[in-house]
Amino acid sequence: MVVLDEAQSMQETLMIGNADIDRLKHSGSRIPVGATLKREEMLRLALMSSENRAASALSRAFPGGQRAFLRKMNESIRQRIPS
Repeated sequence: MVVLDEAQSMQETLMIGNADIDRLKHSGSRIPVGATLKREEMLRLALMSSENRAASALSRAFPGGQRAFLRKMNESIRQRIPS
């Protein structure tokens, strides 16, 4: 949701990099390092296929980087949870 809320171009090309490899849980991926896809395709893969590398690439390409993405995501969750 934060990617959509930020209204970034869905046609911008993003690349899967080494930073997108899950080194904590070692989850697999069908997207190889070096693959390039439009933001729209990355978002679709992240949402529909639970593709972690796509989600990671989206967070890296967020204005301000992953820290800003996580901050915005946490703010968004707080706003949507009823008190």
